[in-house]
Amino acid sequence: MLKALRGFLVLVALLLSIVPPAFLVNLLNGGTGYGLCPEGLAACSTAYLTGPTFALRILGGLLLVMVGIRLLSRIIGQVETSHLWDQVADYYDNLREGTATEQ
Repeated sequence: MLKALRGFLVLVALLLSIVPPAFLVNLLNGGTGYGLCPEGLAACSTAYLTGPTFALRILGGLLLVMVGIRLLSRIIGQVETSHLWDQVADYYDNLREGTATEQ
């Protein structure tokens, strides 16, 4: 379950990284940049901070997703390490009792 969530967050990060080029391609092909410039690129009269605000939102979203991926990766690593130690302890407990089996 945690690995699936981590994979989903990686997909979200990829999609967020595709947004700015998609806006630019739409603008260059005569579009409105998905609402960024309603009159097209030639008559675009957005505020001075529209571009930087948009960039900060995308970067903030990417940062949050990357932090989530990092946290999930650490949790997954700890769970797997704990599971491995449990297997080792069980093996040696069985070995001590004389019932160890090859795995």
